Amino acid sequence: MEIPTTRRKHPRAPLRQPIEFAVTTPFEGAVMKTISQGGLCIVTSTPPLVVTRLLVRFTIPGDSEPMNAVGVTVWTRLVRPQKAEVGLKFIGLRDDNFARLQKYCTEHGTL
Repeated sequence: MEIPTTRRKHPRAPLRQPIEFAVTTPFEGAVMKTISQGGLCIVTSTPPLVVTRLLVRFTIPGDSEPMNAVGVTVWTRLVRPQKAEVGLKFIGLRDDNFARLQKYCTEHGTL
């Protein structure tokens, strides 16, 4: 029996740039670490609880129009005092934004 080397379904593209998220208003600042067609990873000092729905707003390099998406927190991991990584799975993303994101991740991503 073969043991899979990765659980990921979509390629991840490293991407360090600002992103905003909101559990409720107002948006809070964070830094995006990676992004894929299925979700993203952010670094924040205010990690939401797992299963929390978030609205995120971000841009990808070479694209001037911001994207809005709805996601759910699927994991958090403390990386140093007062900083945590948060994994977010997209549960709402417009088709045109998905196409732009898919193009970016295909060109820049790795598994």
